[in-house]
Amino acid sequence: MSVWFVTGASRGLGAEIARAALAAGHEVVATARDRTAIPAASLALALDVTDEGQASARGGAAGARVGRVDRVGGGVIKKITGRPHMGCL
Repeated sequence: MSVWFVTGASRGLGAEIARAALAAGHEVVATARDRTAIPAASLALALDVTDEGQASARGGAAGARVGRVDRVGGGVIKKITGRPHMGCL
């Protein structure tokens, strides 16, 4: 079982990635601006990927709660350059 960290999990691509990972038996840390809008997750966290401080804090919180993150994917992923882009890793 892998642990997935999924951004934009409240709808669209992010929600579908979270659902598929859960259905395949993986643990999913799902994030979205409004965590109450996340339809499926092992752990749901509020996250605005445009806020670097918040992203760092949520990544740390996820690691502390689930121990590790094996895969990162979602509707919006922030590259090392700091620019949001669509896609999945």
